[in-house]
Amino acid sequence: MSAFLTIWIALLAALAVGAGAWGVLLRLQLRRAPAGAEASLEWGVEADLGPMARLAAPQQGQARDDLKTLLLRAGVRAPEALPLFLCVQVVGLVLLPMAWLLLAGSVSTLLLAGGAILGALAGYSGPKALLAWRARVRRETLARSVPDALDMLVSCLEAGLGLDAALRYVSRELALAAPLLSRELHEVNAQVAAGMPRGEALRRLDHRTGVAELGALVGVLGQVERMGSGVAAVLRPHAALSRRQRVLDAERRAAEASPRITVVMIVFIMPALFIVILGPTIVHIVQRLMPTLAGGAAG
Repeated sequence: MSAFLTIWIALLAALAVGAGAWGVLLRLQLRRAPAGAEASLEWGVEADLGPMARLAAPQQGQARDDLKTLLLRAGVRAPEALPLFLCVQVVGLVLLPMAWLLLAGSVSTLLLAGGAILGALAGYSGPKALLAWRARVRRETLARSVPDALDMLVSCLEAGLGLDAALRYVSRELALAAPLLSRELHEVNAQVAAGMPRGEALRRLDHRTGVAELGALVGVLGQVERMGSGVAAVLRPHAALSRRQRVLDAERRAAEASPRITVVMIVFIMPALFIVILGPTIVHIVQRLMPTLAGGAAG
């Protein structure tokens, strides 16, 4: 079996492991615990680690807490999320090197060992990189919805609604436009209705989303609750700042687009353009020079 075919089969195996990890995470996200329930990673409740999951479990408490926080921010909150994720890492750690060793065929020992080491690293680190990417996408999606939610919240407060009622209204109205933020606010409302202090529910919101704008909102609401000032008057400049931040972020993305397009043009478009323009000329030159060079060599 050729080395090229072997590399492609190993890549397909890596994609299979990644697809399996993605499917497990999506399945766990769909099986989220109800808001306010105790059986959730957010409450520190997790399923017992099996013998396979213990192999990849972080030994330090901080690393373990960081992994649970990453799962929360990716939207995966089932109690069995952590052990299943660790099992996926162990399977990838073992499967990819074995696939390389079985399919490599007659290659050098150095290439065999290097491929096995790279496969082990990809199988172990790939699921975590996929999870971090999903958490980042989810955080950016939530951040884009915060300015609209703040404007609606300020309007509700100025219309005379209380903060809890305003949060319930905003959660209901954003169900179609911003379903992620709507679910997070609904969870806050459910936790407050279950008896949790509003400040604690908002701090949990900040912890499980990781969105800077929501963290600032939690700080502002906590300060308002301590000082006793009007919520709407304090939130209005905060909402204006959030809208301005979204505009600045859009301008930054637009400024970054030009260099990225230039790199794409240099790497993909320019070589094809040179081939189209210079290809016929090079063929013509070769057809004219080769007989001359061959005649000179014969003479």
